[in-house]
Amino acid sequence: MVEYDLELNKICKIINKKKYKRIMVQIPEGLKIYHEKIVSTIENETEAVVILSGSPCYGACDIVENDADFLVHFGHSMIKKPSIPYFFAECRANIDVLEVVKKSVGYLEKNVGVLTTVQHVHKINEVKRILERNGKNVFVGKGGKRVKYPGQVLGCDFSSALSIRDKVDNYLYVGSGNFHPLGVSLATRKKVVVADPYSNEIRETEKLKEKILRQRYAAIELAKHGERFGIIVGEKIGQKRFKLAKKLKMMLEKEGENASLILLNEIKPEYLLYLKYDCFVCTACPRIAIDDYSMYERPMLTPVEVEIVLGKRRFEDYVFDEIKDEEKRT
Repeated sequence: MVEYDLELNKICKIINKKKYKRIMVQIPEGLKIYHEKIVSTIENETEAVVILSGSPCYGACDIVENDADFLVHFGHSMIKKPSIPYFFAECRANIDVLEVVKKSVGYLEKNVGVLTTVQHVHKINEVKRILERNGKNVFVGKGGKRVKYPGQVLGCDFSSALSIRDKVDNYLYVGSGNFHPLGVSLATRKKVVVADPYSNEIRETEKLKEKILRQRYAAIELAKHGERFGIIVGEKIGQKRFKLAKKLKMMLEKEGENASLILLNEIKPEYLLYLKYDCFVCTACPRIAIDDYSMYERPMLTPVEVEIVLGKRRFEDYVFDEIKDEEKRT
């Protein structure tokens, strides 16, 4: 089993120094197997009581602060400051990435952009050295305000990749999963090679990208026949895009469509089942429409896809939705 640096000693020292009494602990699904260790360590090493958030945790955009005087959030780097004292334990993975990076060399062109998540961002310099020893020109981009580290990508922000797009022939993504490299591929229109240290495999995303694009094309075509659009606004602190939702509502109404705003904290098919809309538009997490495509009976669109439905953007110019720095969330 892969181990992560949970920074529990540092967390306990802060709690004891500041004499915090009620600790809210948030853990993403992939790290919840460590919840007993986290809770018992904090309660044994301090005089505080831990409140473990049992709700799903999707990212640093998803903060819970209720009834606590200190928040400990695991697995993500901070996007927006909480309203109470906090500590973000980024959970760096103690897994070797170098062997799989060496395997990736033959799949890469001359000029390479290196990308990863916060779990492996401490290995970027080592990755860079390996690629350079193998004759590659390596670039590490700097992202926007939501991105803490050079080379880091989020599921809703590919600005690190975009900042070096004109310098690279392709990208190397070090990590697991497909959503991040797929988003980079669509945002930059460049090839992305995935070096997965968990499976020790190299894979490319082109076939999967084509499959996703076919699914999105089908959803857009269905939505073109719709007359009533439900525009979902997320309540989570880093996903609340009222300004964008209101803009989409005005855009749809100008074209003669009916559009209403729907406020939700959790976006699940069963919550939308009895709402009589022909399709929905998600302005919250950009991954919902893509990852959960098959769960919804009616089309679930991204804001970009609404532009395509209304003829304001070509499907050939399709990109993943991103939550931009400049957007003011209210």
